[in-house]
Amino acid sequence: MGSSPGAVVAATIAAHRPDLVRRLVPTAGRARPDPPYPTTRMTTRMTTWAGLADDLRPLLPRVTAETPVTGCTKDGTVRFALTRELADAVPGARFEALESGHVVVHEQPGAFVALVAGFTA
Repeated sequence: MGSSPGAVVAATIAAHRPDLVRRLVPTAGRARPDPPYPTTRMTTRMTTWAGLADDLRPLLPRVTAETPVTGCTKDGTVRFALTRELADAVPGARFEALESGHVVVHEQPGAFVALVAGFTA
């Protein structure tokens, strides 16, 4: 489970080590950089430190884990379309949309927990 950059980290691990990941729950994540939002020094350092690719699209077809991707319809940080693109790139992924801003766990905690609990039960 990962949200925002955590979704990128979780998806990268699931692609590189499918033997370790049975379920993947990325939330408010993206499969590629978003051109209107320049890469910041923090994201560059984090990407380099973690050995992550900026563009996950080549990796995502390798994900074998069950994957419900949650997109936030009012997200002002990671555009909803980019989260949808992440779901489309993972084989067999299910896409769920919640009416929320970027921090869905605080803005729609009941709906988010119900989604995750239903998946992990």
